[in-house]
Amino acid sequence: MLTVKQFRVAHIHNMMATTPLPKTADRKFAVICKSSMLTPQSVHISDRIAEVTLPSDRQFVQLKDRKNALHLVTNSHLGLVHNDISKLVLNGSQHTNGSSSSLTTTTTTTTTTTNNNTRHLQHERYSRDQIKILKQEIDKILKTDANYIREPAPNLNMFNPQTWYPRTRELKRRIIYHYGPTNSGKTYHALEALKKAKNGVYCAPLRLLAWEVYENLGECGIQSRLMTGEEMFGEESATHTSCTVEMCDVFEAEYDVAVIDEIQLMGHCGGDRGWAWTRALLGVHAKEVHICGDETVKALVTSIAEKCGDTMEYRKYKRLCPLRMDTVLTSYRDIERGDCIVGFNRTDLYQIKQEIERNTSFKCALIYGRLPPENRRTQARLFNKRGTGYDVLVSSDAIGMGLNLNIRRVIFHSITKWNGYSRVNLSTSEILQIAGRAGRYKLYDEGYVSCMNGKDYQFVYRNLQQRPPKQLQACLRPEESYMYDIAQQFPWLRFSDIIKCFKERCKINNDEYFIPNYAKLVDIAQILENIPLSVKDKYIFTTIPLRANSIECLGFVQEWAINLAKDKLVHLHIDEQQLIAVMERVQHNLRVGYNV
Repeated sequence: MLTVKQFRVAHIHNMMATTPLPKTADRKFAVICKSSMLTPQSVHISDRIAEVTLPSDRQFVQLKDRKNALHLVTNSHLGLVHNDISKLVLNGSQHTNGSSSSLTTTTTTTTTTTNNNTRHLQHERYSRDQIKILKQEIDKILKTDANYIREPAPNLNMFNPQTWYPRTRELKRRIIYHYGPTNSGKTYHALEALKKAKNGVYCAPLRLLAWEVYENLGECGIQSRLMTGEEMFGEESATHTSCTVEMCDVFEAEYDVAVIDEIQLMGHCGGDRGWAWTRALLGVHAKEVHICGDETVKALVTSIAEKCGDTMEYRKYKRLCPLRMDTVLTSYRDIERGDCIVGFNRTDLYQIKQEIERNTSFKCALIYGRLPPENRRTQARLFNKRGTGYDVLVSSDAIGMGLNLNIRRVIFHSITKWNGYSRVNLSTSEILQIAGRAGRYKLYDEGYVSCMNGKDYQFVYRNLQQRPPKQLQACLRPEESYMYDIAQQFPWLRFSDIIKCFKERCKINNDEYFIPNYAKLVDIAQILENIPLSVKDKYIFTTIPLRANSIECLGFVQEWAINLAKDKLVHLHIDEQQLIAVMERVQHNLRVGYNV
């Protein structure tokens, strides 16, 4: 199996093979390199490469920051260029006296003998006068590109993101903040307001929760539709919409009531998805906005609402039933009806399920993030409904996002999880969210929390006594118009460089906002470089929440983009054989086309 690095490198090669070398003003500056410079193990001369094209006989490299080119030449012993560079060419250079000149080089050949084999090493030498000319020309190019190289473009000013939604700013919204611990009825009261409205939208943190609200609205006789990243059900004429927060329409739709659930995820605890909650809060066009969450972002939400010109109301809730620590479990034989065992690894979840069903009379329902939506809904129904025999739930941390599950006791199988880079301990917020799901109101008088060993038990106990830290910054991500403006201003930039340009040069209010990690965005951008899609379409693709280091996900994103560019039907539901076929096709293209 290819690594993500090899996959990305191969597609960078594909892009380089067809991208024309741009011109800066009326000059073209290029470093001609040997093929060893752009092997799959080392694509970049530096992090400043902007454009590359690979003709059959030689390779051209255009540098975004021309100072690197000057460094390559002048710092190589005053004219001796390392043997990975064959020649430096400057076409159409202008002297200060107006005469035209080009750089010619003197080649020195050194012969060495190693193991009776003769090897010829060629080095290029430049005279002091030639290097002087090069310095002058690079200074001119730097001045030409001063707005890009030294100064941020004017449209990268993001100090006032509330101005991105002028239609919403014309409406003085009434924002009602429902805050309190889990199992306190926050979302219930917000949804009651939504049901009474003529029209409205519910923004969910999970697809499963969006489905739950969609079905609940239907049971109440309310015409509604569902919109997630994978499904769209219902008529467009429906009065109510239940959607994942990323799908919230902040530009065209108008609502009487909007509900934004788990608003604390707009902060650092929301990771790379936090921008969607910030966007919904700033942009949803609703007369009345109900936001639900804990108290950690209360001050932040208040500050944003004031800048938007909206009014704020606060409704504090207390937990409906007490939460207590139970004794440590020594074995899964001690499992009882209504228990939920929480793990953070899919393999562990299946092993836990098998062990419980092997050693007890219980059958286990299973819920985790990557389980297909229909399967997740079925598993939740099996656990919630009495008499099915599925009296125990094995789940990931997905239960912490407000799913209505009839849980009596939450048992932590582990207190560490993989964050995409390393294994880390659960945060106080995560423990409070997950443990708080124990003790379903009106079904149990108390909720209980336990662990599988004493060390984890003490860790969970300490965190349950604490309050999660306040979050003072919201995740902010620009609308696609920013990327389009950069592309218009600097048309020679690749799409991945447009994203890097924005990341490096945007200006935000760091006291209130932060920019998400753009590493995954750049991964996706690089595999989309050579696909004939608009900047807007490519930027929408970068919003896909990809699993870290997933060659399969990158392959699917690329195939999806190619089909979209060809106006072909994209099939989202595939079986294992289709998955294998897609991956074999991707790897074959990489091996044959790019010799990876």
